[in-house]
Amino acid sequence: MPANIRPISQELAKVAKEELNEVPERIEKDLQVLREWIRKQPHLHARTDDQFLIAFLRGCKWSLERAKEKIEDFYTLRGRMPEIVKERDPLNEKTRKLIRCGVALPLPATETPGSPRIMLIRPGAYNPEKFTFTEVMKVGNMVSDFVMLNDDNTMIAGQIDILDLGNVIAGHFLQMNPGLVRKITLLTQKGLPMRQLETHCINTPPGFETLFNMFKGFVSEKQRNRIHIHGSNIEQLYRYIPKRLFPDEYGGEAGKIEEIINSWEQKLTSYADWFREDEDFYGVVESKRIVAYRDASQEFFGLNGTFRSLNLDLLAEKMAQIRPLSKELQAIAQEELNEVPERIEKDLQVLKDWLAKQPHLHSRTEDQFLVAFLRNFRYSLEKAKEMIDSYYSVRTAIPEMRKDRDPLNEKNREIVQTGYSLYLPKCAPGGPRIFLNRVSAFDPNKYSIYELMKVASMINDIAIMEDDNAVISGHIDIMDLKDLTMAHYSVFTPTVLKKLIMIAQQATPLHQKEIHYLHLPATMNTLFNVFKKYLTEKNGVKIYVHNNLESLQAAISSEFLPAEYGGQGGTIAEIAANWEKKLLEKREWFLDDEKYGTDEKKRRGPPRTAETMFGFEGSFRQLEFD
Repeated sequence: MPANIRPISQELAKVAKEELNEVPERIEKDLQVLREWIRKQPHLHARTDDQFLIAFLRGCKWSLERAKEKIEDFYTLRGRMPEIVKERDPLNEKTRKLIRCGVALPLPATETPGSPRIMLIRPGAYNPEKFTFTEVMKVGNMVSDFVMLNDDNTMIAGQIDILDLGNVIAGHFLQMNPGLVRKITLLTQKGLPMRQLETHCINTPPGFETLFNMFKGFVSEKQRNRIHIHGSNIEQLYRYIPKRLFPDEYGGEAGKIEEIINSWEQKLTSYADWFREDEDFYGVVESKRIVAYRDASQEFFGLNGTFRSLNLDLLAEKMAQIRPLSKELQAIAQEELNEVPERIEKDLQVLKDWLAKQPHLHSRTEDQFLVAFLRNFRYSLEKAKEMIDSYYSVRTAIPEMRKDRDPLNEKNREIVQTGYSLYLPKCAPGGPRIFLNRVSAFDPNKYSIYELMKVASMINDIAIMEDDNAVISGHIDIMDLKDLTMAHYSVFTPTVLKKLIMIAQQATPLHQKEIHYLHLPATMNTLFNVFKKYLTEKNGVKIYVHNNLESLQAAISSEFLPAEYGGQGGTIAEIAANWEKKLLEKREWFLDDEKYGTDEKKRRGPPRTAETMFGFEGSFRQLEFD
């Protein structure tokens, strides 16, 4: 554990490992990744101390990409809510009086050393004639920040809220206008790296149902299912949480509320300099933002901060999180791939439900990832399921392809720089992506075929997630076989070729439409005819042979080809440099991707192994070497 991170108990370490995917040996490296990313964001002035950053990694179950988004949300949302995060001075007399009201009190004890923290929320504890709801929420936000930095139980095991509505009067309800409620809900759900596990409501007054229905529209269905209403039956609450954990006033053994308030007053007061520094130095500068993020009046708070739609979050949740398509690609998706926009979300949910029931299969479930498989098979759910399984089975069976897919790895970078295998940057608006393979560009004495396949799979994975042309319109391959040596020939054994074909045809959701061979050596004619028959008869791939660049340019516009091929698509060195940059930008994604795959011991039915998929049985016996 890095020196700048507080040591945690054995119980919490177990929870962190099993529930949050925390790997102690990787913490320092991942924190450095976050710091480097923050440094490259000109608009973002974020804290970079280890204890702050690890809160986001833990809150996002160690997904670096989600942690980045959460840090962005944390600061961007606060920039939209100055009334809640500005002038947070615990030494201010009015603020101090509010702290002493004890509206939000994390209780001192947890059920076990590895259990969630209990947060007691008492809105009836403040006088609505003296304080506004905004001022109350400001103090609540101060408590949350202190907890985020200092309470490992909350940040690792999560938080359980007890909402005690005793002593709440009409004045409290009148202060809770929908606009402010929505802001607070968004700040809590999107802008804080904390796991809220349950909410228990007690001492609910008449009219509570109206308030509850208002809040209900702002939270996800998942969170709504975690809300429990106990009315005045506090004994029912104790079925969920041991009575001894509550303050004396609730019949527990945690001490008097006054004592708990005193403790929190001391904690917040000790952080006076921290709150002042936080306001002075950290936040976002929108004028320096490179990529548009969110518009506060529209996405976060509704038109002009009003509530024309109280269910924007729920609506967003119900919509598939898929990148919008161009008009050309949308037409192709609907006409050729049977895509029905209104049905996408339902079909994606079917895939997610199926994946949840596969004990052997640990797959990504992002909408953008899954829709690639649906599009590849014209929305045949059964075929999409089979390819998702094959996608991970093949990669598990070839560990050389999955091992160390770190774009910072020196060999990986060198292979990309050779320009051996690259998607070209230009293509027609609704046309297929062009994939250039320069087989002789690598040194077979320096790199193994599996190292090359690994880097090619990394480029393919980016295409699956980010290239709508490749996913919807497919790809056209250019195989340039110029200057092949015997050393190159020796690399492509029948087993290797079998693996390459299977990966391309059965385990990658990118439709191969055409292959254009350039500079085909006469010595390869026999093997070429075998594969031509296999690809054309079984997979419908159109194959063309070109003896010179003029022939290739007649088939593929020079507008899209690299300069070395007489085109206007940039030089190979430039294209390779752009791909190297893109891979480095996705580094966290690749590191996170290592956790996905298959556990063949848990598969229902015969396991899929390298031998069963690529061995002698079922390999090349069906190919006719005439």
